[in-house]
Amino acid sequence: MMCVCRLSVLDAIAVKHPRAHLPATLAVRALAASSPVDESALRARIDPIARKMLRKGVAAMLRGLLGAVGAALLPLLDTMAGEYVAVLRDTGRFDATSEEEPASTLFWALFMHARAAYERGDHAEALKRLDAAHAHTPTSIDVASLRAKTHKRAGNATLAYQAAEAARDMD
Repeated sequence: MMCVCRLSVLDAIAVKHPRAHLPATLAVRALAASSPVDESALRARIDPIARKMLRKGVAAMLRGLLGAVGAALLPLLDTMAGEYVAVLRDTGRFDATSEEEPASTLFWALFMHARAAYERGDHAEALKRLDAAHAHTPTSIDVASLRAKTHKRAGNATLAYQAAEAARDMD
């Protein structure tokens, strides 16, 4: 069981230092490590972190969140990424009360969704999602790099090399 006092201390630090990323990440890590995991509480902690990172365009975001929650909770991140993609495509905002998001936020949600499929080893789905991200922003080095890694993991060295060269040419 997670000590509520630890979360309250992290919340107090987050209030005092609103730009600090670590208190929120530690709170997610603590909730993810608790047994049993309260997915709704975890989702409520992950959501503001993910939205902030999607707005900023942090390519390593899913990797950091995955490290915080662990591989067992990867389906939760995948579901959240899919929800972000759907709502941003439909409305251009995260919810009815938020402001309209720039187009880049949808791109990073698409990338997060592709990265989740990559992390769980579903190469075909990752490539499909990378195609959607590439269609949105064809000049993204991050998409080309993840495409190369995905092909490499899938065992297709030729396509991995071609994607890596495409990423290198963009740089």
